[in-house]
Amino acid sequence: MTEISKPDRRSVRTRKRLRNALALETLEVGLDSVTVSNLTERADINRRTFYTHYKDVPDMVEHCEQECIDELAALLDSVVDTSLDDLFAAMRNGEAYPGAQVIFDFIKENATFMRAMLGPKGDGHMGLKLKEIIWDHVRFRFLHGIDSRVLGPIFDYYVEYNISAILGVILRWLNNDMKESSEDMAKIVTFIMFVRPGDLYGHPLDAQTFTLFNFADLAMEEFNE
Repeated sequence: MTEISKPDRRSVRTRKRLRNALALETLEVGLDSVTVSNLTERADINRRTFYTHYKDVPDMVEHCEQECIDELAALLDSVVDTSLDDLFAAMRNGEAYPGAQVIFDFIKENATFMRAMLGPKGDGHMGLKLKEIIWDHVRFRFLHGIDSRVLGPIFDYYVEYNISAILGVILRWLNNDMKESSEDMAKIVTFIMFVRPGDLYGHPLDAQTFTLFNFADLAMEEFNE
């Protein structure tokens, strides 16, 4: 039986130091201006060690981002699926959707790197990768118990809308130095996902003279014409 070798501890430490150096350099000078020399100086390693791990800076960025995405994907895979009834029960107790808690805990743990890569001086592809992995996990869960009348464009745009909202909240949280706890942010996102505009102003949709599905049916009729 072949044994799976564990990652060398020294190698893991070196990669962590380089990733931290990459994040700090990006925040200071921008990703386009990051050089191997600056990274090795900040991480206090020699250039030969850098090239043992990566071909160049773009290769390092690609590997670091993929490691982040893979780690988040594994965490999201571990989240126990939640029915709508379970979620509503949790919300009545002031609890958040478990997946939201996982995302914000992960962002907080990797705050410096995430702030750098998702920020204006970072890599625009990181946001797309993050969005894609959340889409892969959230869309399937949203399909559970869905009313067949909203399948199609409405459902796809609904999921897109929610994921974009989550990313917007993540960016605002990072830019505000994460003043709120990850637990509080998970509750905020859970609330945002289910609140309706009328709820904020004392005019819930249920009290109006039309239903959401009436609106959806009319919208789809126009869409299909």
